[in-house]
Amino acid sequence: MKAFHLPTFKVEGKFPLGVVILGSDAADVLLTKDVNAALKRHAQGDWGAITREERKRNEQELARANGNLRSAHRDGNGIGFHVTTIRTMYVTFVSLADER
Repeated sequence: MKAFHLPTFKVEGKFPLGVVILGSDAADVLLTKDVNAALKRHAQGDWGAITREERKRNEQELARANGNLRSAHRDGNGIGFHVTTIRTMYVTFVSLADER
């Protein structure tokens, strides 16, 4: 999978996103404004459409300095995608929901 780096994306939030990498499939179909909005929500601890168990796990991981965080969103065309931050690597991935 070829990936695209969003080098200048910065947002204030509960944790840093680090380097943002957009998967090539996601880059081909997702609306940029919706990806940007999801990244902002993710960094602020708004996890989108995830299960109660995933939400609880995110809150526990947020309390740790190096936990991983995941959120789920849909763009304006209804395409589902995930935002996943791997805090030990200082990287956030954006991928289509079926690319997990």
